[in-house]
Amino acid sequence: MGHKTSDGLSLVVTNDSGGDLLHGDPAGISGVFGFCDTDVVDTAEVSLSIGQEEREVQLPAKAGGWAIGDDVFFTGTAFIDVAQSAPWDTPVGTVARVVAAAGGFGWMVVIPGAFAGRA
Repeated sequence: MGHKTSDGLSLVVTNDSGGDLLHGDPAGISGVFGFCDTDVVDTAEVSLSIGQEEREVQLPAKAGGWAIGDDVFFTGTAFIDVAQSAPWDTPVGTVARVVAAAGGFGWMVVIPGAFAGRA
């Protein structure tokens, strides 16, 4: 879950993620990365926050920890520190607060329009 810490932009899309999502969940829907503004069932419309904003997110363990400015990638279900195959090869944010090597909650600045148009 990602808690919104500043205002940004939103876009209404149809949930094509293949499952239900909760308010604050990160999601890659209709080729756009964002955070759900409400709970939504699969195939229903949802508002995604997609603007450049700072979010508190759960980051996984990483050797050496997460440093300010590190790229954050999204797998469709979790944040990671390395690019995957398209469309998961584009960073969705950058770390804004150091996170220990064991992982945990940290702040991420969302990159607006991350993998926009890439389904």
